[in-house]
Amino acid sequence: MITKGKIWQGEFVNKKKNGEFYEENVLVIPIKNSQGEITNYVAVKENITELNRARKQAESANRAKSNFLSRMSHELRTPLNAINGFSQLMLKSKKNPLNDKQRSMTQQISTAGNHLLQLINEILDLARIESGEYLLNLDLVDPRVVTAECLALIEPLALEKKSPSSIAAMMLCPKSGPISPGLSRLC
Repeated sequence: MITKGKIWQGEFVNKKKNGEFYEENVLVIPIKNSQGEITNYVAVKENITELNRARKQAESANRAKSNFLSRMSHELRTPLNAINGFSQLMLKSKKNPLNDKQRSMTQQISTAGNHLLQLINEILDLARIESGEYLLNLDLVDPRVVTAECLALIEPLALEKKSPSSIAAMMLCPKSGPISPGLSRLC
């Protein structure tokens, strides 16, 4: 390849005079005379030992981060599922029915718990994406449903501050059918 006048690039391990090994990235360029014959070669070398070491450390740190996120997500899901389950039991209890205020507060706990569970699942999805095990599935969503869920989460703050945000958000929400959210989060 080089003898045919083409540029060659590659990596290899080389040895210093002191016997120490190092990794190099090399670019070899043939120099031609006016008749097109190769007369010399110019080699541009770069010691990439530290770069490769840093890359390996970064990859190792990234794997450790993904493992940590995955384990923490699973550890958070267990008590959160208990909270969500208990709030659902309270909402459905016929023996000890909740009054309107209790029902509203318990519904907010349930909604926020489900939202937090969704965030934890997204963290798990990130770990799957980084490991190459995630299959993307674009589902159609109704923007009115998503907006209603978001409003339920912020309603206590809006009422506390007497903000008309829920009315404004409902007015901004299109009355069309399902849409595809793409790759970004909706709420």
